[in-house]
Amino acid sequence: MSNDDEMRLTSGFTVEERKNFRAKLDKFASQAASDYGHPLEAVVQEIRYWQQSTSQGRTNPNEREKRASFSHWKQVCMVCGEQIESLTVATFHHIKRACQASTIQRTCVLSIATSTRAVTRSSTERRQEH
Repeated sequence: MSNDDEMRLTSGFTVEERKNFRAKLDKFASQAASDYGHPLEAVVQEIRYWQQSTSQGRTNPNEREKRASFSHWKQVCMVCGEQIESLTVATFHHIKRACQASTIQRTCVLSIATSTRAVTRSSTERRQEH
């Protein structure tokens, strides 16, 4: 680990640590591609799938977390304030209504179909805008 007074990225890594870590990831992915006989892109995609769903630092909420968040926010869209009939349709709520604003679509997906933590962050940001 580096000195505490070095500039850190959002991840907590310094620029040098990130550079070294990415070199190790490149080496790992290339070796795995060779070991399994798959293209490097396939290995990287599998790493991405793993990272999204592993219990060790995943980034996507599981179904239980999605249901809890949806219930906590009383099925209300954090973007338009409308009640959404079910969690199944929440992700594409604005797309189904033919809304072309990609920012609304992204916000809706993030605020409704993610964990309570992300929804809390989205609602806090929305309150700060008003």
